[in-house]
Amino acid sequence: MATLVIGNGEPINNRHACAACRHQRKKCHEDCLFAPHFPADKAEEYKAVHCVFDMSLMAKMFMGLNEYQREEAVKSIIWEAMLWQKDPVHGPLGQYKELEREYESLQEEFHQLGALLLKQWNIGTSSGNPSDAGIL
Repeated sequence: MATLVIGNGEPINNRHACAACRHQRKKCHEDCLFAPHFPADKAEEYKAVHCVFDMSLMAKMFMGLNEYQREEAVKSIIWEAMLWQKDPVHGPLGQYKELEREYESLQEEFHQLGALLLKQWNIGTSSGNPSDAGIL
């Protein structure tokens, strides 16, 4: 039987209770679903996730995933929980909207700079060819 290993490479049977078991004040067994993803040193992340998601539903969800999928799911769940903690009203949608505004602003700036550059090319040469103006 293979030895289970937690995130820091430490064998699971030589470790302290994971953050989930510690929070629930119970013994952390070798087959604990949360131990590889929420070791004892990730208690803050676990608390954020616990506040947002039902842990029994997460355990059921984990049962249908392979180890790689679980790791990706945990990353996503932690990200979402931390965003809900940061912005309890809008959560991930607030972050999405913020990134969308930044993208639109950068896109507008890009178009303005392109128009300015085109204008400079046209002023520098009568042919409108950038290489004639010494720009390229």
